[in-house]
Amino acid sequence: MPSLRVLIAPQEFKGSLSGEQAARAIASGVAAAAQAAGRPVEARELPVADGGPGTVAIVRDALGAGLVTMRARGPLGAPMEAAYAWAAQAEPPLAVIEAASTAGLVLVPEPDRDPMRASTFG
Repeated sequence: MPSLRVLIAPQEFKGSLSGEQAARAIASGVAAAAQAAGRPVEARELPVADGGPGTVAIVRDALGAGLVTMRARGPLGAPMEAAYAWAAQAEPPLAVIEAASTAGLVLVPEPDRDPMRASTFG
Protein backbone atom coordinates (compact mmCIF):
# COMPACT_ATOMS: atom_id res chain seq x y z
CA MET A 1 0.00 0.00 0.00
CA PRO A 2 1.50 3.38 -1.00
CA SER A 3 2.13 5.97 1.68
CA LEU A 4 -0.33 8.76 2.17
CA ARG A 5 1.58 11.98 1.43
CA VAL A 6 0.51 15.03 3.42
CA LEU A 7 1.81 18.59 3.25
CA ILE A 8 1.12 20.47 6.48
CA ALA A 9 1.39 24.21 5.85
CA PRO A 10 -0.34 26.23 8.58
CA GLN A 11 0.09 29.87 9.44
CA GLU A 12 0.35 30.90 13.08
CA PHE A 13 -2.76 30.78 15.26
CA LYS A 14 -2.82 34.35 16.55
CA GLY A 15 -1.91 34.48 20.20
CA SER A 16 -1.81 30.73 20.76
CA LEU A 17 0.52 28.78 18.44
CA SER A 18 3.36 29.64 16.09
CA GLY A 19 3.25 28.17 12.60
CA GLU A 20 5.91 25.66 13.66
CA GLN A 21 3.95 24.59 16.74
CA ALA A 22 0.73 24.27 14.73
CA ALA A 23 2.49 22.17 12.06
CA ARG A 24 3.93 19.88 14.72
CA ALA A 25 0.52 19.40 16.38
CA ILE A 26 -1.20 18.72 13.05
CA ALA A 27 1.53 16.26 12.04
CA SER A 28 1.05 14.41 15.31
CA GLY A 29 -2.68 14.12 14.65
CA VAL A 30 -2.14 12.99 11.06
CA ALA A 31 0.34 10.32 12.20
CA ALA A 32 -2.07 9.04 14.87
CA ALA A 33 -4.99 8.90 12.40
CA ALA A 34 -2.88 7.15 9.75
CA GLN A 35 -1.66 4.61 12.27
CA ALA A 36 -5.23 3.93 13.45
CA ALA A 37 -6.27 3.43 9.81
CA GLY A 38 -3.29 1.15 9.15
CA ARG A 39 -1.93 3.47 6.46
CA PRO A 40 1.71 4.52 6.13
CA VAL A 41 2.07 8.29 5.99
CA GLU A 42 4.74 10.73 4.83
CA ALA A 43 4.03 14.11 6.39
CA ARG A 44 6.06 17.21 5.59
CA GLU A 45 5.79 20.24 7.85
CA LEU A 46 6.14 23.56 6.04
CA PRO A 47 4.78 26.45 8.13
CA VAL A 48 3.91 29.56 6.13
CA ALA A 49 3.52 33.24 6.94
CA ASP A 50 1.94 36.20 5.20
CA GLY A 51 4.48 38.77 6.35
CA GLY A 52 3.09 38.97 9.87
CA PRO A 53 4.04 36.98 12.97
CA GLY A 54 6.30 34.05 12.17
CA THR A 55 7.74 35.44 8.93
CA VAL A 56 11.25 36.00 10.31
CA ALA A 57 11.42 32.47 11.77
CA ILE A 58 10.25 30.89 8.52
CA VAL A 59 12.72 32.87 6.38
CA ARG A 60 15.51 32.16 8.86
CA ASP A 61 14.85 28.42 8.67
CA ALA A 62 14.36 28.37 4.88
CA LEU A 63 17.53 30.35 4.07
CA GLY A 64 19.73 29.38 6.99
CA ALA A 65 19.77 33.07 7.89
CA GLY A 66 21.14 34.48 11.10
CA LEU A 67 19.04 36.25 13.67
CA VAL A 68 20.03 39.78 14.66
CA THR A 69 18.59 41.11 17.92
CA MET A 70 18.37 44.77 18.80
CA ARG A 71 16.60 47.19 21.10
CA ALA A 72 13.33 48.66 19.83
CA ARG A 73 10.10 50.12 21.19
CA GLY A 74 6.92 48.08 21.53
CA PRO A 75 3.44 49.19 20.45
CA LEU A 76 2.93 51.16 23.67
CA GLY A 77 6.43 52.67 23.61
CA ALA A 78 8.11 50.39 26.16
CA PRO A 79 11.68 49.28 25.35
CA MET A 80 11.97 45.70 24.12
CA GLU A 81 14.17 43.30 22.19
CA ALA A 82 13.26 42.64 18.54
CA ALA A 83 14.97 40.51 15.92
CA TYR A 84 15.28 40.34 12.16
CA ALA A 85 16.63 37.66 9.84
CA TRP A 86 19.92 38.41 8.06
CA ALA A 87 20.91 36.18 5.13
CA ALA A 88 24.41 37.44 4.37
CA GLN A 89 25.01 34.52 1.98
CA ALA A 90 22.03 35.45 -0.25
CA GLU A 91 22.77 37.31 -3.47
CA PRO A 92 22.18 40.12 -2.84
CA PRO A 93 22.29 39.86 0.98
CA LEU A 94 18.78 39.90 2.44
CA ALA A 95 17.29 41.30 5.65
CA VAL A 96 13.75 40.34 6.63
CA ILE A 97 12.07 42.61 9.14
CA GLU A 98 8.74 41.66 10.64
CA ALA A 99 6.71 44.67 11.79
CA ALA A 100 4.73 42.37 14.09
CA SER A 101 7.85 41.91 16.23
CA THR A 102 7.44 45.47 17.56
CA ALA A 103 3.86 46.39 16.64
CA GLY A 104 2.03 43.05 16.76
CA LEU A 105 -1.33 42.67 18.44
CA VAL A 106 -0.07 39.82 20.60
CA LEU A 107 2.38 42.22 22.28
CA VAL A 108 -0.44 44.22 23.86
CA PRO A 109 -2.51 42.70 26.67
CA GLU A 110 -6.23 42.80 25.85
CA PRO A 111 -7.14 45.46 28.46
CA ASP A 112 -4.49 47.79 26.97
CA ARG A 113 -5.57 47.49 23.31
CA ASP A 114 -6.30 51.11 22.50
CA PRO A 115 -5.45 52.26 18.95
CA MET A 116 -5.21 55.86 20.16
CA ARG A 117 -2.28 54.91 22.45
CA ALA A 118 -0.54 52.31 20.32
CA SER A 119 2.01 52.98 17.60
CA THR A 120 3.91 51.13 14.89
CA PHE A 121 6.94 53.41 15.42
CA GLY A 122 9.01 50.64 17.12
